Amino acid sequence: MPDSDSDRADDAPDFRSPKRALARAFRLSRDCWKQKAGQRRQQIKTLQVKVRDLQASRDLWKDKALHLQAQLEQLQGPVTPPPDDSPSAGTAQQAAADHPSFQAGEDAPADGQPPAGAAAPAANATPGPPPKKASRARR
Repeated sequence: MPDSDSDRADDAPDFRSPKRALARAFRLSRDCWKQKAGQRRQQIKTLQVKVRDLQASRDLWKDKALHLQAQLEQLQGPVTPPPDDSPSAGTAQQAAADHPSFQAGEDAPADGQPPAGAAAPAANATPGPPPKKASRARR
């Protein structure tokens, strides 16, 4: 049965420095390594919190933008491109003549605007309340 101390002595590196100096150097090396690892863990945690907050902010702004886009489309109606063979915009007189407030035989105003009594679309018609603000939970 071989002696366990002799096996360990064969595998160990051969240092010429005194053991007290080696112990101090190894202890300092370990302490520096632990300090660096702790700083990196803290940095990782800080960056994870930042990413979480930025993702929540991005989602909030995206929801707001989509809500406002839907509201805009509701107020303006769906945007459809004009056919290629027809003119893209009619004259002011054609637009005024198509307006429901004009009676047959009336002339369009010179500036092309609908009459003062014409109903305008409601500006405050919304499909629903805006999205709520995301809360930041702290531990």
